[in-house]
Amino acid sequence: LLASLNQLWARQFVRIATPIDADVFGIHQGSLGGAVYVLHVRDSLVVGTRSFFNEALFAPTTTDLESLIFQFYEVHEPPQLVISRLPPDQATTLAELLADEWKHKVSFATPKQGSKLKLIEMAEKNAALLVQKESESASSREELKRELEEAFHLPLSPEVVECVDISSFQGSDSVGSIAVAREGVFSKKEYRSFHIRGATTDDFTMMREVVTRRLKQLGDDSTPRLIVLDGGRPQLRAVAPLFENLETPVYLAAIAKARKEKNLPVDRILLPDSDEPLPIASHSRVMHFIMSLRDEAHRFGVAFHRKKRKKRVLTSPLLQIEGIGKKRRMDLIRHFGSYEAISNASQEALNDVPGLPRDVAERIFSFFQELRSKGDDIQ
Repeated sequence: LLASLNQLWARQFVRIATPIDADVFGIHQGSLGGAVYVLHVRDSLVVGTRSFFNEALFAPTTTDLESLIFQFYEVHEPPQLVISRLPPDQATTLAELLADEWKHKVSFATPKQGSKLKLIEMAEKNAALLVQKESESASSREELKRELEEAFHLPLSPEVVECVDISSFQGSDSVGSIAVAREGVFSKKEYRSFHIRGATTDDFTMMREVVTRRLKQLGDDSTPRLIVLDGGRPQLRAVAPLFENLETPVYLAAIAKARKEKNLPVDRILLPDSDEPLPIASHSRVMHFIMSLRDEAHRFGVAFHRKKRKKRVLTSPLLQIEGIGKKRRMDLIRHFGSYEAISNASQEALNDVPGLPRDVAERIFSFFQELRSKGDDIQ
C-alpha cells in the first residue's frame, strides 16, 4: 500500500525516464526567514521529504547553500547523487568532504534542463509554500529576542547571540570557533576563530581560553549579548568565573547534546546558576534557533580546523630534508603512523623502511637530533 501511494504521489509531479537515487535540495527566502525542502528520490520515485524553516537560516540577501547541505549530511548519510543549484566549484569541494566523511563517493548535479531541473523546481515550490505558511504565523525578530530573554531569564533582550565550539583531531591542531547571530540572523562577518595557544588537550581549559580571548575582543561593548557554549555542565563551571565581574551586559549559557545512553533524549539548555536544564521545548523556535547556531559554530570550526591541518601537512618539516618529497613523506607517515613517530624513530627503525635509501634515513635521523639539540619544537 505504501509503495502504491508513493508511486501515485510521484506521478502527480514528475516522471523520471532513467532510474536515479538522489536527494534534491530546493530553497526559498522570505522576509522573515528561509526554508529548505529536500526530496528523497529512490528508484525514480519521491519516497520521502524533509523540510526546515528558520529565521536564522538565511541572511537577508545571501544564501549559503554549501553550508546548509554540509550541515544536513553531518547527521544524514548522503546518497551517491545530490541535485541542487550549488555552483560547480563549491560542489567539488563539498563532494570531497562528504566522501571523506562517509567513505563513499558523492556526486553533485546542477541541471539546466530536463527532469532533474523539474525536481529542483518542485522542491523550491514546496520551500516557497513553507516560507509563506511560516511567515504568516511567525513572530517578528523583536518577538524572538523577547522569547530569548524570557527563556534564558535575562534582564535584557539579547541583540547578539554567539555560540562557542572547540574542534580538534586526536588532540592536535585544536581551534576555537564562534558563530554569531545578530537580530536573529547569522552574521558571518562577525564570526571568529582562534588557534589554541596552550599545549593542553583538555576541552574545558581550551573553552576557557577561547572565551577569555573573546571577552577581551568585546572590551566595553555595551550590546546585550548571550554567549552559548557547545558543551555541558563542566564547560559552564570552567567558564562561569569569567563573567562574575563583567560591567557589560554579556550573559552565559550552554547547550548540551542529547545523551540517549544516559536517558537524556533531547538537547538541553543550561545556565551557570541552576542545576536543572531550562524548560524549553525541543520543538520551540528558541531551541531551533540555538541548535542552528550551535551547528553553524561547529561547521565553521571544522572548516577552520581542516584548513589548519592541511596547512601544517603541506608545510611539513620533513620536506626540508634532502631526498624527501611529498610521496616519500606520505610513505613515511604510512609506515610509522604519525609525524611524531617519525621524529622519535631510531636510526635502525629508519634503516628498515622499505625503499628508503640509507643516506636519506641518516639525514632524517640527524635532522631531528639537531632540532632536539637546539631545543626547537619538533611538532
